[in-house]
Amino acid sequence: MINQHIHVEEADIGRWSDENPLNYGNCDLAECEKHFKRKVPVDNDRKVEIGKIYRHFKGHTVKMIAVSQDTEAPGQFYVVYECEDGAIWCRPYGMFVSEVDHVKYPDVQQKYRFELVEKERGR
Repeated sequence: MINQHIHVEEADIGRWSDENPLNYGNCDLAECEKHFKRKVPVDNDRKVEIGKIYRHFKGHTVKMIAVSQDTEAPGQFYVVYECEDGAIWCRPYGMFVSEVDHVKYPDVQQKYRFELVEKERGR
């Protein structure tokens, strides 16, 4: 049995010209990515610090391990982190640095989904 999956999106490409790299047979995927909006917008003013401890707005803490890039979608970055129980997870960078949805979580005082914690927890 062979399973296949294809994901198709459309984008309105403004000023089209014959010199557009998308016309080339071996167009780099990064050129295509320029025309699609990210699913989770990134607030580039918030930088993630590797090795630091962050608190999720629901209370648990995580240790930053790395920032990675998706090999199949250049320009799509993920935050890799370790939870208190030792589990390793990744989350889209834009989501990690995003603000808490205070409409959905009106009682949450924390501004961002994950915020840097000053003291580091023992490992």
